[in-house]
Amino acid sequence: MAFDRAKFVSMFVEEAKEHIAKMTEGFSTLEKDPGDIENLNALFRTAHTIKGSARMLKLASISEVAHKIEDVLDALKINQIVVTRQLISTLYKGIDTITELVERAGAGEDISGTATEVCTLLEELLNVPDESVVSEEKASGLEQITQTVAKTTHQTKNIETLRINATKLDTLIKLMGEIVTHHTRLKERLLGVKEVMRLSRAHFLKLDALSAEFPQLDGLSNDVLNINLKVKQLAGELTTDGNVQELLNETLQEVALAMRMVPLSTVFDSLGRTVRDISGTLGKDISFTVEGGETELDKKLVEKVSDPLIHMIRNSLDHGIEESSVRKAAGKPEVGEITLRAFYDSGNVVIEVADDGAGLAAEKLKGKALQRRLFDKAALYAMTDTEAYDLIFYPGISTASIITDVSGRGVGMDVVKKNIVDELKGTISIESKPGLGTRFTLRVPMTLAIMDLIVFKSAGLAFALPKNAVVEIVQVPEAELIDVVSSRALRLREELITVEPLDKVLGITDGGNGKKSGVLILVVSIGEDKLGLIIDSIVDEENMVIKPLPKHMRNLPLVFGVTVSGKNEIINLLNVSGVIKAARQGAGHARAAIPAATEHHAIKILVVDDSINTREVEKSILEAYGYEVDIAEDGIEALEKTGKQTYDVVITDVEMPRLDGFALTQTLRKDNNYSNTPIIIVTSREKEADRQRGIAVGADAYIVKGTFEQTNLLETIRSLAG
Repeated sequence: MAFDRAKFVSMFVEEAKEHIAKMTEGFSTLEKDPGDIENLNALFRTAHTIKGSARMLKLASISEVAHKIEDVLDALKINQIVVTRQLISTLYKGIDTITELVERAGAGEDISGTATEVCTLLEELLNVPDESVVSEEKASGLEQITQTVAKTTHQTKNIETLRINATKLDTLIKLMGEIVTHHTRLKERLLGVKEVMRLSRAHFLKLDALSAEFPQLDGLSNDVLNINLKVKQLAGELTTDGNVQELLNETLQEVALAMRMVPLSTVFDSLGRTVRDISGTLGKDISFTVEGGETELDKKLVEKVSDPLIHMIRNSLDHGIEESSVRKAAGKPEVGEITLRAFYDSGNVVIEVADDGAGLAAEKLKGKALQRRLFDKAALYAMTDTEAYDLIFYPGISTASIITDVSGRGVGMDVVKKNIVDELKGTISIESKPGLGTRFTLRVPMTLAIMDLIVFKSAGLAFALPKNAVVEIVQVPEAELIDVVSSRALRLREELITVEPLDKVLGITDGGNGKKSGVLILVVSIGEDKLGLIIDSIVDEENMVIKPLPKHMRNLPLVFGVTVSGKNEIINLLNVSGVIKAARQGAGHARAAIPAATEHHAIKILVVDDSINTREVEKSILEAYGYEVDIAEDGIEALEKTGKQTYDVVITDVEMPRLDGFALTQTLRKDNNYSNTPIIIVTSREKEADRQRGIAVGADAYIVKGTFEQTNLLETIRSLAG
């Protein structure tokens, strides 16, 4: 039989990913505790395993890097070298290279001869003189990364493991779902049997009454009685069998879903590296604490929660935690604290990202919202600080003095909320205190495969909502509803909740059930945002299997899946966030966003750079997206052009002849025509001091050319100028 190399490479890729995760976590431990011999030995074994597996598959580049890492770890074991910040950074570069090579090998690319540079760096670690500073050195920017580990004793056990293909596991979950649905149908059948029993009992009583007058009916009456008793016995047996099957189904469901659950540590462990890298770039000392990494979540949700967490941590590092000098002046510890915590709560998983930084500035957020014409002054004035904090989830809203590549371009937190609410069907909320810090709280279901649902009817159609999104169900006389602006509201325990008919929100026609004595209201919520939905009736409360929408329908804002009832009825599962948003827009809510101006003009941009190539690249990118672009060679020419016409955005380099970008920005800010015009600096200077100078002269964004991508530039322009 021929050797199927591709099959084994695929297996190696999956195995290598696990080893890479272990090494990443191990390097973090090594930096914190160089004396942990057990960790050092585990790292050595893992590197050796990668080296051997790669060598067997003729993946020489991967094998070579792993071998060099192995050499460094061996030198540490015999105290030939010591742990330094540079050593840890180089080891991380090594593992980054292996990660890239593994991905390329999995894609079938040729990776031979591609690891020379990192191998040289690793070799150089072995040539460090004896006078090297030991790991206790107080390097600038060195952060303390700690993890609160569960107090579980980890004992080595001989555990037999079996790898299961994710697709096969998904198939198992779907089949399990069909079993649950089938069991619901059986319960419907049992109701039918009980109805037959009721009818046979009724017929027996009629015959028994007649048999006194017509004795010849005695035999028939006894036959009907016997049938009734047998049906009753059958119903009892079916009920018992049904209860047993329900118990087995629940056990099967729990086991099947548990197979797809993975600990959040698979995401959390890599975030320590993110904190280390970014805090080093920003020159900030950070203590990063992780709690609850053992908390488990559906693998599909874990994959989607990673990006939002990374963005929030980047925000805390860049905008939340102050510079050491600022913290010291405020009487705070120079080392900033970021805590990542996860725990279970009422069938959900809660993830918190908290920092002890400057906190959010409510008035600054309101100012940004007014500047972008998202709300009118009256609505903003009426907002509480808590409501104002939620403005950060609108596109282009940020309290940062300047937009950078570290935390995003003012287009991130709206995407974070979209991912949490739309993709994960969860909620996100903010708590913040000026000068003390900010906490983001994410609440997501443990799985989207099966959910506790409340099934109800509106306009004669069946719908469902996740039980955890329903605050309560109330029935009140219609007279208790209060007219507020263009909608109605219900006063519930001193809280005024907007109420809308669900059929109106969904745009469907009410079948009409005649005059009702009262209204039935489902009170739903996303975070602190509540809405009352007027419905016809409650049908059921049940644990049901969720089926995703077909690909061509997945952009529907009001529905995120379907389920099937025991009567084979398709039930739409509503997206709570989408329903609340649609209700607010449809009701002309007092705080609805102001519609965009009907007249639209092409945005005019001035690009200032002394490099012909850079000017033309930026010009071609911007013109391709419909912007009008002028160019200038330096600051002096730029001032000549801005004196003749008004531009909506100015993009400038820093180092230019005659007048540099900093001086140009400062000069433009003194011009009334350009005092509020978005100015974006695109430069090769990446030092924190240069970024701070950009803030000082009045730039709105600072993009480093080394990380330049056209999406960075375009998203920055959209966030600042629309």
